Amino acid sequence: MKRLTRWLLTALILILCTVNVFAADAAVTKMDVNCIVDRYGSSTTTVTAEVIFDTASDEIWIPVGTDVRSVSLSGYRVSKKTVDGSLWLVLKNSEGTIGTRTFVLTFKQPRNVTLNSDKTQTFDLQLVCPLWTWNVETLTFSVTMPKAFDAKTTYQSGYFADAVQVEDEIEGQTIRGSVPGGLLDRESIDLVMTLPQGYFRLRNLRGGTASVDVVLIGALALLCLVYWFCTLRNPLPKQQSRQLSPDGVFAWEFPYVGSCGAPDPALLITEWASLGYLTISVTSQGRVSLRARIPMSNERKTYEQKAFAALFRKGPVCAGDTPRCRKIGARAARTCRAFWNRRLFSRSSGSPRILEAGAAVIFALTWFRAIDLLLPVWTLRVLLMIPVLILGFPAGQILQRSIQDALRHTPGRRVLPVLLVLLATALLSQFGGGWPMTLLSLLAQALAAAGTYYGGRRSANGMERIAQIRAFRRYLKTANTHHLQLMLNQDGQYFYDVLPYAEALGLGRRFARRFANIQLEPCAWLQDNSYHGHTAADFFRHYRKLLKKMRGVSGVRL
Repeated sequence: MKRLTRWLLTALILILCTVNVFAADAAVTKMDVNCIVDRYGSSTTTVTAEVIFDTASDEIWIPVGTDVRSVSLSGYRVSKKTVDGSLWLVLKNSEGTIGTRTFVLTFKQPRNVTLNSDKTQTFDLQLVCPLWTWNVETLTFSVTMPKAFDAKTTYQSGYFADAVQVEDEIEGQTIRGSVPGGLLDRESIDLVMTLPQGYFRLRNLRGGTASVDVVLIGALALLCLVYWFCTLRNPLPKQQSRQLSPDGVFAWEFPYVGSCGAPDPALLITEWASLGYLTISVTSQGRVSLRARIPMSNERKTYEQKAFAALFRKGPVCAGDTPRCRKIGARAARTCRAFWNRRLFSRSSGSPRILEAGAAVIFALTWFRAIDLLLPVWTLRVLLMIPVLILGFPAGQILQRSIQDALRHTPGRRVLPVLLVLLATALLSQFGGGWPMTLLSLLAQALAAAGTYYGGRRSANGMERIAQIRAFRRYLKTANTHHLQLMLNQDGQYFYDVLPYAEALGLGRRFARRFANIQLEPCAWLQDNSYHGHTAADFFRHYRKLLKKMRGVSGVRL
């Protein structure tokens, strides 16, 4: 029994000798706190602490506090650690720190002022934070205010703001004082004063608009939700499948009729080619040339007839990759949207642009709130805040468009702008406004994008068109290789005729893969001596380059 007791005592002594405890065997013999307060209520604090270490310690943790800036410890190299929202400076010394050491700690505390309902101002300055784990034997302090004042000083300590005995005197704009008997470990002191209206300049402070922004964001989010529910909400489309394209809807119109995307004139040209109206050829210089084969009459829509006539006004051959061609296509796309607007939407439908704009304003206010909380006190800070507010609106629209692109299965068109917007949002949230409001604004963009995906409120005819397009897309997505081989046996040009529809639905690559290594007959409407492929995958790669060339994408070589 004696031997066991001796072993236990030895082990306990070894543990006590080797464990690092930053609060043990040390005391602050003297602490002096010097604070200089500016006219905005922010303060620069210098704490000079003389500490005696009775035993060597190779790691010392010095507390700073919460919501502090520009922290430094004179004469020492330290690392910063944040624990439960409080900042600590960690000083490491492999040889151990022992004896008397003097630490000079400097930091800034922003906005120590709150505005009361009667327009008076409450100034609350923390002199000693409650994180010091050493007793303070002697404490003196001085606080220099921006100008003379006539107010009663009170001092509070601890979480429950208990009163503490302090001896102080006021000389002009300076408060000097001391604490008889010092402080115990983890004991804090705050200086609290109620000052008259206008003592501090409360304009241009951090977070001056934050509470108003939160109210506006919440109100706008609620209004957007009500507006969508009352004027834009659509029933779920019918679930069906069909092998034929929708009635009266052509491939280039799919994006707009199905989900209010932009009609693609390049697809219109390839669709005309697959129907025999023209042939597409690629010159030896890699230019796209169009040759009319048969005239277009009233079997096609009026705006298509006009576009076809304008394209070949000067003769049966024209360039397909010039600005003139793209201008004609853009004019046809505008007419296409007007044509379908009269046939797809209910007269009671609201405007999707109102919902999109409301969500974008929410995003802009979120950026504005974050930059308001991030920027320091500065007279000209509003000159930076207003541009951020303005930029936040198109940033929200970019996110909405990118979400809709993903829903249309055409992602990648706005990758760089989206990444820049998300990066800026993350930085503003991390260092400024926090994540809850940011997540709310991102959710608003997602809901606005989904709520306006079909445009406005659809009529019965409009919902039927959506159902047909979704059914045809389901067929193209699920058709197996055996079935497609049977279709090729019936029509050797089947792949080339259906490819524009698959590409319009974002399934071009998948549709081509379904044909595996089946050898295709040559395309009847494309003449290109540089193309030597025989499979659907080969043709699809060439087809995508052809579309990009006609769309005016730079750097594409055929």
